[in-house]
Amino acid sequence: MKLKVHFLSLCAVLLTAVICFSGCKTTTITREEQNKGNLSIQVILNHDGTFTYLGDVFEREDIPKVLKKSGASMGRSITIKAADNVEKKALVEARQFLVYKGFPNVTIVTKRIAVSYEEELKDDNK
Repeated sequence: MKLKVHFLSLCAVLLTAVICFSGCKTTTITREEQNKGNLSIQVILNHDGTFTYLGDVFEREDIPKVLKKSGASMGRSITIKAADNVEKKALVEARQFLVYKGFPNVTIVTKRIAVSYEEELKDDNK
């Protein structure tokens, strides 16, 4: 009986030691690595014609290199969102620019402006 108690105590101590000294693995993921899991690369078109990607602002001529580095040339789609008050014409021109630069799958996303009309239902049976 005494041997059994010592064996259980020893197992508990070993288990505690393994848990305490095993540590935990932490990883640091860059913004680019985090975005690689997404199916679409999202960029924002600003008022001045620059693009914002992962919080950084890029000139129009520099964005194709950045997008290629992020995997857009390997079949990932690109989604262009508009900053506030950017005209649709500017979005279309930005899309055409990216298609011309070799990115065939470019989508434009705009705010949806919906209008709803409510009418009184008429009872035709009267």
